[in-house]
Amino acid sequence: MVLSAHFIEAIIAAFYAPAKNQKPIQYGIYTFFVGTIGLLEFFENPSQIPELSNKLESEP
Repeated sequence: MVLSAHFIEAIIAAFYAPAKNQKPIQYGIYTFFVGTIGLLEFFENPSQIPELSNKLESEP
């Protein structure tokens, strides 16, 4: 169960890594071993991710 959760977190990190000028494989592996902390570090500043910043700006 825990490994599958870490695997899902790694996939999320690898998917969004290019938006923050990170290498997808490297950041995915890092997040897999670190876990939720890696995702929190990644999404700490959502304005650096264009897709998320556009959604945040469009919400009232």
